[in-house]
Amino acid sequence: MEYSSKEETYFSNSEFTGYNEKPYEDLKADKYKMNVNDMLRCPFCHGKKKHDYKLEHLLQHVSRVGKPSSNKSAKQKANHYALAKIFEE
Repeated sequence: MEYSSKEETYFSNSEFTGYNEKPYEDLKADKYKMNVNDMLRCPFCHGKKKHDYKLEHLLQHVSRVGKPSSNKSAKQKANHYALAKIFEE
């Protein structure tokens, strides 16, 4: 789940930085409910599809969505990247 320096450089743009700080601080302050019936839920994925994972699958999910090559919005990438950073700590 580590990010290369090339990816970190991509994420240093102003659009990403503006989205990245608040979700990281909110995650550190436990403002998101993630535990659901012995599974973990991605706090940033909403919609009809349930996003409940075992820990290793949640780690893969946040790594995949948080990558620069993901087709998600900058905000979604930043949110998932923030969650990946929390898991790395």
